Amino acid sequence: MSSINIKIGIKTSLCFLLIFCYTISFSGCNRVENDTLQKPNKALTIISYCAKETTEKNQIYFHYPLFDNSIQNADIINTLIENYVAVSLQSICQGGFHGDLRQSPVNWEWNNGDYSLQAMYIQYSVVYDSSELFSIKFEGIYNNKSSINPMNYFNTLNIDMTNGKPIVISDLYNINSDFIDLIQKNFNEQMLDWIDDTKANLPNAVEEIFNIYDDDSLLKTFNNLNKNVNKDIENGFFVFFEKNFLGISIPISNALGDHFEIMIAYEELAPFKKEKAQ
Repeated sequence: MSSINIKIGIKTSLCFLLIFCYTISFSGCNRVENDTLQKPNKALTIISYCAKETTEKNQIYFHYPLFDNSIQNADIINTLIENYVAVSLQSICQGGFHGDLRQSPVNWEWNNGDYSLQAMYIQYSVVYDSSELFSIKFEGIYNNKSSINPMNYFNTLNIDMTNGKPIVISDLYNINSDFIDLIQKNFNEQMLDWIDDTKANLPNAVEEIFNIYDDDSLLKTFNNLNKNVNKDIENGFFVFFEKNFLGISIPISNALGDHFEIMIAYEELAPFKKEKAQ
């Protein structure tokens, strides 16, 4: 498996139960990570913002990047990003976000005593940055005090920089049964490798995950991925681009960490790449 990287975006919920027993400090989000870029666009100027609500009920902080007006389609791209953040917030908060979208970045020390209803702290990282493609990951923790455990949050946004529109995975690759077989193969191998590496004793939970996603449901999911923001958030499947790998985030149980990221080398995906995407 030399061509496959294993990435676990977030620890298991057991770890987060421990986190919530202590006060923890999150690093700021005004730094853009760009060490995995294939064709870096050094002309880009990225400005970090934070959608924020600080009330007695809610402590919500969702960081995201915008561009200055020096790039083509800046207004279109910034509107896309802000709308995506707004939809994501209202989805996870079940319509309960009533803060301001464009505030300065915040370093917030998690404290359950700071809110009576819900809290959220999301950071972003830029994992692919070129003149054609911009790929962002959003990661963090969400907690509603009516829930048993906090949720490990993950989603992504991929932007075609030439027109300011979202990247649709089915525009780049032929999504067929062989493509789904490749995803299933990598998911099974990388999940089992992770369990072996962490010495986790979770065979029943993993077997349950494998049985959830049959080929037909995955085929339908990936053919429609990135076409409807609300549906993507509801399904919990996301893709992102790195230098040598396509990342796919798959929803799993809260006990296992809520989401699992598999990394598939572009060489493995080459047979499925559409001609116009060359």
